[in-house]
Amino acid sequence: MSLASRMFGVLLPALAAAAQPAPFEPIFRKAVELREQSLGPDHPRTVQSRLALAYYLAEQGRAPEAEKLIQQAIGSLDAEADPASAALALERWAELRLDQGDGSNAEALLRKALPLREPGSEAWARNLDRLASLRSLRDDLAEAEALYRQALEAERSGQRLRALAVTLESQGDFAQAEQVYNEALEAQRREADGGLDPQIALTLNSLGLLAFERGDLETAAARFGEALAMFEQTLGGDTPEAATALDNLGNVRRAGGAFGAAETLLKKALAIRRQALSANHPDTAATLNNLAGLYHVQGRLDDAEPLYRASIQARQAVFGPADSMAAETLYNLGHLLRQKGDVDAARDAFAQSLEILEKAYGPADAFVAEVRKALGAITPAGSSGSPSP
Repeated sequence: MSLASRMFGVLLPALAAAAQPAPFEPIFRKAVELREQSLGPDHPRTVQSRLALAYYLAEQGRAPEAEKLIQQAIGSLDAEADPASAALALERWAELRLDQGDGSNAEALLRKALPLREPGSEAWARNLDRLASLRSLRDDLAEAEALYRQALEAERSGQRLRALAVTLESQGDFAQAEQVYNEALEAQRREADGGLDPQIALTLNSLGLLAFERGDLETAAARFGEALAMFEQTLGGDTPEAATALDNLGNVRRAGGAFGAAETLLKKALAIRRQALSANHPDTAATLNNLAGLYHVQGRLDDAEPLYRASIQARQAVFGPADSMAAETLYNLGHLLRQKGDVDAARDAFAQSLEILEKAYGPADAFVAEVRKALGAITPAGSSGSPSP
């Protein structure tokens, strides 16, 4: 069983090292002091000065002080007279809440800010984007989809279309997801004005996965190849993103019977992931499983076994002994051990896999039924069954 490398998120651009900020804090504080003295603490211009100080402090990483000032300013703001300022204050407060891992209160603040934004404006759409992202994190994909669709009324940007496509794919609507990914790709290319952008490569990778899963190896290879070239040119050839495209392209070559090319690609992906991530990173574990599966179908059992074991160990080191993906690799290992004639070890591997997967996927799951069948087929004499790496 191959583990495809999905990259659902949006890449964040690398930030250059920032210069030390100028000591503007005394200036902001003096402005607040002067306006409080001349205009009063609740005057709109005083409130604006207080918010300016709060936003500056937030940028300096002083969230508690910034949050206190924003909260104080919101109490004095006239949302009807100045809805844009009130909305911005609520949204900045939501950002501070998110930075502290408080998604629930951040969402509440964003929802409070939303009706203060002009419907159809880009600020309104950005608020919807944030809400949709938070709903996705809470697995409320239906509402996330609705929010992204609403935001697209303001602008059908590449990033927003990609986010909608990811949401559709997560809900299993692959046909519509592919359609939206293609629209996102067109928008991203247009926005890049013919240039290279790793965001485009992300979308190409997603389209490659969808093509691979429906068996269109030619389209999948083309998408992954283009993604790989763009990742290499924009981020570098030894990056995790490049490794993802290499891993996926290797799986396509294996599926097409080009085992030599697949081995080269998967070995390169594995070397990059070990170096750029770690030996126990989940992506490294996925490539270990995929390379083991390649060797397994070639009958190179002694080469495959240590890679399966390393993949299982890596997953369990991060996610614990009951990890479902490790259990799927255990199933692959069970078939290999049975082929090598180690019936007792094969039985143990199938039994461990079944115990974990029944709890993770439920006893009625089709793959769980496959594992149960493999375990039931084993006898002390080491009877039949074919490998399914």
